[in-house]
Amino acid sequence: MPDGFMYPIDQQVWRPLIALPGMDGPDAAQRPVRIVGRLADGVTLGQARSELATILSASPVPEGDRTRQTVVQPLNEAYVGPPTDTAPMMMLAAVMIVLLIACSHAASLMLARSAARAREMSMRAALGASRMRIVRQLLVESVLLALVAGLIGGGLAWMGARAFAAETVGFGMPYWIRFTFDLRLVTYLAVLSAGAGIAFGLLPALHLSHTNLTTVINQGGRSGMAGKRAGRMATFLLVGELALAVILLASAGALVQSAASVYRSDQALDLARLWEMRVALPEPQYASADQRRAFYRARDERLAASPGLESAALAGSPPFNAAESRDVILDNTTRGNVRVVPIGDRYFETLGLKLVRGSDLEHVATAGGAATALVNERFVARYFQDVDPIGREVSLNATTEGAPHDRFTVVGIAPPLRHQPASGHTPVIYVPYASQPGKVASVLVRGRPEQFADVLRQEVRRLDADLPLFNLQSLEHVSSGSRFLPRMMSLVFSIVAVIATLLSALGLYSITAYATTQRTQKVGVRMALGARRAQIGWLFLKRALVPVGIGLALGLAGAQAAGAVLHGLLVEARANSPIDLLAVSALLVAVSIAATLAPARRAARLDPVAALRQD
Repeated sequence: MPDGFMYPIDQQVWRPLIALPGMDGPDAAQRPVRIVGRLADGVTLGQARSELATILSASPVPEGDRTRQTVVQPLNEAYVGPPTDTAPMMMLAAVMIVLLIACSHAASLMLARSAARAREMSMRAALGASRMRIVRQLLVESVLLALVAGLIGGGLAWMGARAFAAETVGFGMPYWIRFTFDLRLVTYLAVLSAGAGIAFGLLPALHLSHTNLTTVINQGGRSGMAGKRAGRMATFLLVGELALAVILLASAGALVQSAASVYRSDQALDLARLWEMRVALPEPQYASADQRRAFYRARDERLAASPGLESAALAGSPPFNAAESRDVILDNTTRGNVRVVPIGDRYFETLGLKLVRGSDLEHVATAGGAATALVNERFVARYFQDVDPIGREVSLNATTEGAPHDRFTVVGIAPPLRHQPASGHTPVIYVPYASQPGKVASVLVRGRPEQFADVLRQEVRRLDADLPLFNLQSLEHVSSGSRFLPRMMSLVFSIVAVIATLLSALGLYSITAYATTQRTQKVGVRMALGARRAQIGWLFLKRALVPVGIGLALGLAGAQAAGAVLHGLLVEARANSPIDLLAVSALLVAVSIAATLAPARRAARLDPVAALRQD
């Protein structure tokens, strides 16, 4: 294959399916098969599903194969999930909210500007311009403005896409996924920009098209009903901006706390000095569990006796990766789903962790026919709330039909350790590797690769010269990759929340400045009648804080609904806690006061004589 081709993700060697061990035996019917095909033009997924089901039902295959269920889905969805998953939809919703705030802000500015253009539009109408022609002219102006903004935004998005692509390198992203700008994306941005221009330009255009020359001349072009109506519209839009900003700030705060919680839990390990390598035992040399058990026992003994290793241990899967999930049975009742991690001797010692309570697996002999096991604190909190778990028996459902359940006696409580990507601590049971000898095992090592890599390979070659160690990587890299989704979501929401807050502050500033301009003569009258500068400043500040209060109330209500949607994405964090909402409210009020101080102070410093003489 050509250089760079890896399918489906990082594979570089392919063999005929029938040549694989066991594909022509009795267990072949139990193996899932993935078929990759290219749909013909005009064929839908539904048609492909029905056609494939018909082919399989009519094929001369064993009865076991006919009972298989067929799932047809796009290739991207098979490896990275559907685009309708909660995470991408929430990020898209956040970006659309910011776009809505930006359109609202632009509409507010154009409404404020409409007072200055009222005479121009009324004059055009008096000279014969129809209302539709005036609306069309104003929409052309707003669409041109939006297209220029879209061009600048497209350049920023291009740089952001490159940074995002660089961030995903090494995290198992399929090779066919490319973060590039193509014609479809450029067309989408152009249509989005034009639509945004119409969205924020339509309301001001309709407002200005209602202007009347006689009314404008009689009102002096400033403080009449047209100006008041524009001010009310702008205030209404500002309330919406502030409410949406509160929702984004509250959501961003919860997601940042969630990502920070996952990061802090991983930092309990000295990740810089922890590494992982893997070994796979092929068939038929290691077809039986006894053969694999003997190999792992011999390898574990060599790891313990090797002078070149600081500390090493076996594991079914490394921390932060998805461990096997099985049903746990207590008192002959299935209680729920737990993560099962087979481990060898010195597992927690290698990771630099100590047991919370009890004894390690290697220090306790098998008792009563059941192997020993460790459970973590989350397991205890869920299944042993009021009893001491030490000495209790737990069972795991059998992995093959008809086999007896695997029984274990709890001998200790393990420290917190994550065994699931993009998630917090889940109930975990650690079992001896000898009881669950899988075909693929991880070797966890403490130290530096230049010191232990060759030693490990030599030890494995002494046991089996044909077995390679592969996939050497640091646990720091594994941890970073497993935290990619919460980290990316918190970053996206933080950026859009900051943008939304700044836009809302600019909108508040614009509304206050607009109100100051509209009420210049009234301010002059008040000051001429003895009003102090502090009273004038407080008057404008108070009026500006009214929409802030309304927007804050609406935003807090919306944040409750957004928190319910975000709940499934949060790890060790609570959406919309009273402290978080109080902090968001305080931040928005502080930003709002800062945005209104400048125009309020400007109004307080007006010269009464100059204000009274102004048109």
